[in-house]
Amino acid sequence: MRGARRLPYADAHMRNLLLTLLHLAGVAARLCGPGGVRAVIAENLLLKQQLIVLRRAHRRAPNLTRSDRLLCGFAELSPRTFCTFLREFRSSRWQGAAIGQRT
Repeated sequence: MRGARRLPYADAHMRNLLLTLLHLAGVAARLCGPGGVRAVIAENLLLKQQLIVLRRAHRRAPNLTRSDRLLCGFAELSPRTFCTFLREFRSSRWQGAAIGQRT
């Protein structure tokens, strides 16, 4: 069988099948032991809790524009300079709006 190719998905499916059968045998052994039903119920509850945590929705970061990123980067480099810049920008904008209202 030198020319035969191995199918990678077949190996994965076979491995999953064997793991499932092994798990089933472990559950059957636990059921037959002392307190087996309680152990299996507790395991199921823990697995359900893990699934709930894993399926929890993750909050995405907001989509930032290029100017937003630039402002955040500038603020990160020097906060004091950024605050001064922001104060001047606001006052000039308000003054421009006030001048526009007078005309």
